Amino acid sequence: MSEIKSTRRIGVITTSRADYSHLYWPLRELAAHPGVNLGVFVLGAHLSPAFGSTIKEIERDGFPIQARIECLLDSDSDTGMAKTIGLAILGLADALTAWRPDILLLIADRYEMLAPASVALALRIPIAHIEGGEISQGAIDDHVRNALTKLAAIHFTSTPTARRRVIAMGEEPWRVHHAGAPSLDHLTRSTLLDRTALEAHLGISLAPPTILAAWHPVTILKDTNAEADAFFAAVAAAPGQLIFVYPNADAGSHALVEHTRALAATRPNTHIFINLDPVTYWSLLSHVDCMIGNSSSGIMEAASFALPVVNIGMRQQGRERAANILDAPAETHAILAALQRALAPEFRASIAGMANPYGTGTAARKIARVLTSVPLANLLIKHAPRLSEDDSIADASFAHTFIPGPIDPPPTLAIQAPAFEARTLPQSLKPKQPPSPFRISIDPPAMSRSMQGTIFGHMCFFIGDQAFPAAWYTDLVVACFSVWLDAIVKILSGKRNYARMRFFHNPYSVDISAAEEGAVDLEFIWHNASSDKLVESFHARLGDHTRQSMDAAERILAVCDERGWSDPDTRMLAAALKEAPEALAKNPGLGIL
Repeated sequence: MSEIKSTRRIGVITTSRADYSHLYWPLRELAAHPGVNLGVFVLGAHLSPAFGSTIKEIERDGFPIQARIECLLDSDSDTGMAKTIGLAILGLADALTAWRPDILLLIADRYEMLAPASVALALRIPIAHIEGGEISQGAIDDHVRNALTKLAAIHFTSTPTARRRVIAMGEEPWRVHHAGAPSLDHLTRSTLLDRTALEAHLGISLAPPTILAAWHPVTILKDTNAEADAFFAAVAAAPGQLIFVYPNADAGSHALVEHTRALAATRPNTHIFINLDPVTYWSLLSHVDCMIGNSSSGIMEAASFALPVVNIGMRQQGRERAANILDAPAETHAILAALQRALAPEFRASIAGMANPYGTGTAARKIARVLTSVPLANLLIKHAPRLSEDDSIADASFAHTFIPGPIDPPPTLAIQAPAFEARTLPQSLKPKQPPSPFRISIDPPAMSRSMQGTIFGHMCFFIGDQAFPAAWYTDLVVACFSVWLDAIVKILSGKRNYARMRFFHNPYSVDISAAEEGAVDLEFIWHNASSDKLVESFHARLGDHTRQSMDAAERILAVCDERGWSDPDTRMLAAALKEAPEALAKNPGLGIL
């Protein structure tokens, strides 16, 4: 029999302006709930004058602060980050011992979140975690997020894909809830400032083009600012007005602040804001013309306004993307080319009415509902997923699983064979055919459609374990795939020897060429202002590509038909799919790799 508790203590950790923006509406829901005794634990950058002493916002909003923990070292180094974790552990050990919550709520992936997670585990306090299951391969945040996921007892994910990923990590499905990103609740529940009020609040005029810039250290790199020079050179040459927000309190942030100040001293119409409260920041997203940098805000929040975003470098590699994202490597000319495209009226028009894959602004109520109703008894006891008793089955399954990983063009892909121990499998367990080293990756159920009828969705190619253009890349999936399948069918039937499929939202393409009988050559190309660079080439049997493409086309069209979507692209794709079986039947000898 589960325990009955009239009031439960829920503790919430916040360490910076960024996570507080996401937590604001869940905090509002919890504070208003009659069965909740809420306690907020404030630490890190919130207490730092250098980062705006943002604890004042929490005080002004009236949330009950249980503890204020000074822990942020101002050393601007990775050693300082490590020591910050240690100091936070010492402070939180006393604070959480004194006020033991029934559940402790953490969010996202900041390194300092390892401190409350460690203390809560030692004190046997169940953890609820928001925004697990995502990917950001260019930051240590990725490792932190996954560690928090395994330490947590309850999970709230921002996307259905993230939920599947958390479950794949061995978490029981009942513990994992798809809520959406709670920051998006500001869109539906906060009163945003109109242009006149926003300009008065900021003290500047938002004359077009106004570009919002946000750049953070790339913490996975030894030199966390290795990509910064290209970014600053590009924004120095950018047109119009620049609005900078401060970087995160990571190793290398001091140098970025100084670089930003130096730029503002020499470039007209450049403004710097240490902190913007959530409503001001969201209002700014609704009025600027473009965003540039490597911030997760460009990926998660900007899509709600169909705001063009130039996402630079490796920090956000692997995150699910909406159609407003223009990815660029950390090269000045490539950044400027992407910025020019982002500011073009036709690009803005093409993404009007797009959907944000991270939700519609309803996360806070679901998070509060689960936190106030989940049974507390035995919440810490997890049941491990079942494994096969036959090791050979598990090894066979693992050895033929592709692990997505985005490339960082234009360098050539380095495809390496997985380092698995060779063993002989029972005949019944041997795969009928070896896995294809080439794979088409799509997610038709996640497709969305703008008010103008444009269909967006995930589409990329895996060569081994590498992705082109990037894992979970989003583009005009039906338009792209109709060209792809049409080219494959025409080459298969001998009507054409060469075709090019170009992505619409980034300068990438795939060249498809007929090779010897029954084979095809694929070239994966990244285009920039000065040249075309070959990222990778691939040679394979045409039959494999045709069958994969037919399967993908059927799945795409099934979802379009179910949702009543019909346009020239869906009709072109359907026509190519209709031709494919006949062309394939005329070539029965085509092999599959």
